[in-house]
Amino acid sequence: MLYHKVFSMDTNDWVQFHISVCVQSPEDVLLQVEEHTDQERNLSRMTEAFAHLTPTQARRIRARYMGGKKLREIGEAEGTGESEVCHSVHSGIRRMQRYFIQHKWLQAQKE
Repeated sequence: MLYHKVFSMDTNDWVQFHISVCVQSPEDVLLQVEEHTDQERNLSRMTEAFAHLTPTQARRIRARYMGGKKLREIGEAEGTGESEVCHSVHSGIRRMQRYFIQHKWLQAQKE
């Protein structure tokens, strides 16, 4: 929540200016710091998990999710089929999930 205060800046009897100042509450600042810390930690964990993928899996996952490419586009660029790219991306994601679970950063889903 932002606090809002208005200060009157009387310049003369017939003209009045107002200045608005917005200040975050201490709780909001603390929440932002915690959120930033969580984002930094998650980015570090993702980088670590990416290091445990094969180079092909890492390249294809980056192209798909960070580059916004379709599986077909990745396959065409690499001279391979869409189904092979799909398998590689999904197996890489499963490998990252297992890595996160192994380090207790993610709970295993019950089936």
